[in-house]
Formats: sequence, structure tokens, C-alpha cells
Amino acid sequence: MNIFFTTHWPKVNLRMRITHTLYYFLMEQFYFSGLTMATAVLLIMIYYVFGWVPAKIQIPQLVVWYLPLLAWRQVMQFWLQRFNIRPKLERGFLWAGRLLTITVIPIYLLALVGVLRNRRVTFKTTPKGNACGEEIAEAELNVFKPHLVLTAVILAGMGIGVLRGHTTWVFFAWGGVTAVLLSVFSVPRLCRRLAGVLRWERAGLGQPKSVS
Repeated sequence: MNIFFTTHWPKVNLRMRITHTLYYFLMEQFYFSGLTMATAVLLIMIYYVFGWVPAKIQIPQLVVWYLPLLAWRQVMQFWLQRFNIRPKLERGFLWAGRLLTITVIPIYLLALVGVLRNRRVTFKTTPKGNACGEEIAEAELNVFKPHLVLTAVILAGMGIGVLRGHTTWVFFAWGGVTAVLLSVFSVPRLCRRLAGVLRWERAGLGQPKSVS
């Protein structure tokens, strides 16, 4: 959002050709993916709680209209890989990058909220060097707190949907897949953190303490 709210965007684009300007502008739209995700979660929660659906479309229709878009997007990604810094190494489906793209979406949402509130974003370093494992684990969990919160909200909504009889499989599949993708990095770390706390308590040592 700072790109649009400051003079950075006009200054950069005036120095580029029209085609480059258009491509640069389209790339910037990814930063609004957090807002898109928040809207999607809000709509799915409205269905779980009230049974209201924003649109009525048959699955065959969705496949006919959406699959060509997915196919074209994949073709474009393969074609753009030729411009990578290391095209022979950075090619293929690049699954790690895709998961990372999904992981940063909640962070972009928080950044958008921070910009709208005119909050200054500061840079925070992660524990390094002599930092103990507990400090690193706590820092990792702090990063993934938004993901855990969104996962909990979606799962709670699915539970409400079951109680209220709003159990259309398409919406449950969407909620389940979204919850899995958001928690694929955070849940294993949370489980390891809880397991470590339990081991300390069983040993009679109380809460683990960080060592400076």
C-alpha cells in the first residue's frame, strides 16, 4: 500500500516503457491478496453461520470457466521462468515458492491494516547466534500467529456449520483446504513447542527459560 500512497510508484513508472509499467502495476496487485483472503474467509463464515451463499454456480460450470484460467496461469509461469536469474535451476512447478506465497498472505493483510491505521512498520530481527532453541521456537510461533488464528476461525466456522446443518461439501472442502494450507507450517512448530513444554513439566523443571 505504501507503493500507492507515496510518490514511489509514479517516479518509477515514468522511467519505464508502457508495457513494463503495466507489468509492474500488475505485479503490485499481489500485495492485495491479504484483502482477498479476508473477504473469502468472511464469505465462507457467513455461509457456515447463516447458510447464505454469495453466488449459486454448479460445479461443472466452475470447472469449465476456472480450469482454463488455471491452465493459462501455469503456462505463463513456465514461460516467465526463462527470465529468472538461474533459469536452468529455477524452473518447474516450484512447490516451495507456491507454499511460501500462500504463507505470506496473512502477513500482507496485517500490513494492509497497519497502513490504513497509519502505523509505522519496524524491522525485527529473528534470534541468531547464541540464541537458544526456545527463543527460536517462540519467534517462529509469533510469525505464524495470524495463520493459527485464521485456521481456528475457519475450523470453528465449520463446527458451527455442522451444528446448523450448513454442510454443502464444496464449502467444507474449501474451508478444509484453506485451513490445511494456512497451518501446514505453523501446526508442526506448535506441536513441537507443546511437546517441549510437557517434557519440562514432567521433569519437574517448570516452564523452560531462555538462556542468554
